[in-house]
Amino acid sequence: MAKKSASRATRSQPNRARLLGRFARGELPLNRIEAFSDGVFAIVVTLLVLELKVPSLHERGSVGELGHELVDLVPKFLNWMISFIIVCKF
Repeated sequence: MAKKSASRATRSQPNRARLLGRFARGELPLNRIEAFSDGVFAIVVTLLVLELKVPSLHERGSVGELGHELVDLVPKFLNWMISFIIVCKF
């Protein structure tokens, strides 16, 4: 049993080397990897924005209360913006 696994390992090494060589020469398309990473970024950004919630107002027509609640959201919005920039930059 040990001989079979050892022979598989030696057979797979040339395949890996060939695959890495093709990758280094730019012969492998990266479409699937790009699509996967785009999906991961979309999920991360969606999770970040879930922390921003619409403020609840005691008086529906009060513009002053709405302004005060929106000002209270500024630190959370800035945190979201910084996180968004960091995630999308890297």
